[in-house]
Amino acid sequence: MLEKGFVRISRKWEGGDTIDINLPLFIRRVLSHKNVVENTGKVAFERGPLVYCAEWVQYDFSKPTTVSSVKVYWFDDTGQGECRIPESWQVLYRAGHSWKPVAITEP
Repeated sequence: MLEKGFVRISRKWEGGDTIDINLPLFIRRVLSHKNVVENTGKVAFERGPLVYCAEWVQYDFSKPTTVSSVKVYWFDDTGQGECRIPESWQVLYRAGHSWKPVAITEP
């Protein structure tokens, strides 16, 4: 029975007894407080006690601009001396209120 957020199990325990617990951990999208200006436009995801976040670079141009090429460099800022390359990355452009992937063309 649940009491103040806790479950009490009363029984005589034997060696090898186990408890199976199913905790449905749903993913929640989390935004910073509006007063944390440095995090404006950033989002994180929580699943149970874990918080997942991603980083990106965003350039905002004052008018429509043609970008002819993009180079992406990965930097490991953990101090471990290694560079962990993500499994994938994308370049997106904003169309109205949504983001769309840039079509890749070969030179």
